[in-house]
Amino acid sequence: MDPLSQVPAGAQAHSRRRGRRFGRSPGTAFSIGPVISSVIASAGSAGGSSTPAAAIALAVVAGLLAALCAAWGVARWLAWEPTWAADLRHALAEGGLRCSETFQELIDWARLRR
Repeated sequence: MDPLSQVPAGAQAHSRRRGRRFGRSPGTAFSIGPVISSVIASAGSAGGSSTPAAAIALAVVAGLLAALCAAWGVARWLAWEPTWAADLRHALAEGGLRCSETFQELIDWARLRR
């Protein structure tokens, strides 16, 4: 089944033009989906684990998040603060102050004009 047959006519012409411009055939613009589904299907039928791929991906993301939180906790516990963090905090605070002062000047100008 041609993946472009499910796309509206205007988008289909656009993707075909784009495919030719970059040296690809028009049918390869949306062909990654069937490849991924066939890889997942073949991985499941190869006698591997019965755990869904989405659950494994979720576990990996949760593990990375836990590792980042642990690293942040250790850095916080050791009171480690990079020098750029203090500079960034100061710059953002000063930028906020200048923005609020500029907005206040605009309000005063509008009030005095009436």
